[in-house]
Amino acid sequence: MGSVALIEEINQPLMIYGRKQQQADNKLCDYVSCPYPHGNLSKEYNVFFNHNQIIHLLFKGFETEDELELRSKLSEFWWKWRKYNMVLGISYSDIFRIIIIVLFFFIFGRLNTWYNKKYNVPKVFQWFPRRWGKRKVSEHLSQLDKKLEAEGKGICVTIYAIDLYIVTIPCTVKKYKS
Repeated sequence: MGSVALIEEINQPLMIYGRKQQQADNKLCDYVSCPYPHGNLSKEYNVFFNHNQIIHLLFKGFETEDELELRSKLSEFWWKWRKYNMVLGISYSDIFRIIIIVLFFFIFGRLNTWYNKKYNVPKVFQWFPRRWGKRKVSEHLSQLDKKLEAEGKGICVTIYAIDLYIVTIPCTVKKYKS
């Protein structure tokens, strides 16, 4: 406590006034500090960082036996906490991200399986009312290209591997006399 250090990416000395702090995004850091010599003006000036980010220690703070004992207990607690919050060396947040990625690919793989060849439309679009128009963007652009070519005009249509669909919803607009 009270040490002044230079850390990566910040050109101003920082005075450490807390350890094992939790940021707003629930990320634990080794230290919390404030700009030196200004001090802790408000919580916007707090800088959270880890021990490995320290480039140079400018001043070593006050240290007693109690300090060293507390530091060893915190270190022991920290390793137990990390071990508890991990499965097979992977944090729960990383496991959640992996599950989301796998689900993303699974769902899009299933959409390809649910594809209705007869109507050239994924089965998901069959849930929409029949009067709604459903067609691929590439089909729409190729029809537009043929129409413009017949008129003597033309556009360059590039069809990508992943195709999008257009869903047109018919609307009735009533006009009132004023």
